[in-house]
Amino acid sequence: MKLFTSSFLYLGFVVAVMPLAAQAQDFVLAPDSKLWVEGTSNKDDWTVKAKELTAEATRAEDGTIAALTLEVPSAQMVSEKSSIMDRLMHKTLKVNEHPTIVFEMKELSPVGAENTALAVGELTIAGVTREVRLEVLQVTADDGTPRYSGSQMLEMTDFGMKPPSAMFGALHTGNEVRVRFDIGLVAAESGS
Repeated sequence: MKLFTSSFLYLGFVVAVMPLAAQAQDFVLAPDSKLWVEGTSNKDDWTVKAKELTAEATRAEDGTIAALTLEVPSAQMVSEKSSIMDRLMHKTLKVNEHPTIVFEMKELSPVGAENTALAVGELTIAGVTREVRLEVLQVTADDGTPRYSGSQMLEMTDFGMKPPSAMFGALHTGNEVRVRFDIGLVAAESGS
């Protein structure tokens, strides 16, 4: 669950790193943007994917991202393989009480290698907000669309979540998860 939220934050950071034109302009996520979380259990490794995510970003006149918010409906984090895993994840994410995972980027700055930046922001998962920091890599797709990718390790307990378990503890997941993302930004249509 925390990974899902972290994944959204990472996506927000990635969007912020993207160089944009000099005019103030609004941006949204490209339709093929992806975010997923990988974890372990005492039985098998597992993956859950964000079936729905949205982001809005505004570029300042100097070309930097002035604001970015990324949201994922927590109930849209699904495994595509196991309804049991989906139920466990949704319980862990507290989807009824906290239906949305939100990342709000506060700062973005270049670091280290070319095309790499550090994104800092607030990630809210299952009702708990934490500051997160991650490195993102910018690439250009064959069609010229800017893409951002990266991954980050997170611990569910940092967001007040108990790692999922079933069958009276006979099946249990690890606390640590890796959030991965591959996203792009496109100019928002007028009036949207």
